[in-house]
Amino acid sequence: MATYKYVYYHGYLRILEETDTHYITIPIDRERITIRKEPDMDIITRTYLPIGISVIYRHGNKLGTICAVDINDCDIPYFMKFGSKASDAVYCSYDNIREINY
Repeated sequence: MATYKYVYYHGYLRILEETDTHYITIPIDRERITIRKEPDMDIITRTYLPIGISVIYRHGNKLGTICAVDINDCDIPYFMKFGSKASDAVYCSYDNIREINY
């Protein structure tokens, strides 16, 4: 599992680097942005499940497998498959899957 930090600046942006005064971020379009630190900035941390792991998709309690993780999109990072057909695949939000603990 990998953990990343995000700062809210017109949407959540992944923090690449941090200095005493600035965050260097990367939005979904992958162009780096430097943001000046402010005391009231909203910072979140996300820990992503690895590709290939079986999970439960909370809508319909379907068993699926994580096929891809977009770490630059903290809202809808996961791409999952439930079967072999293309129609059995879905993008899902961070909070809509849960790991299976055996």
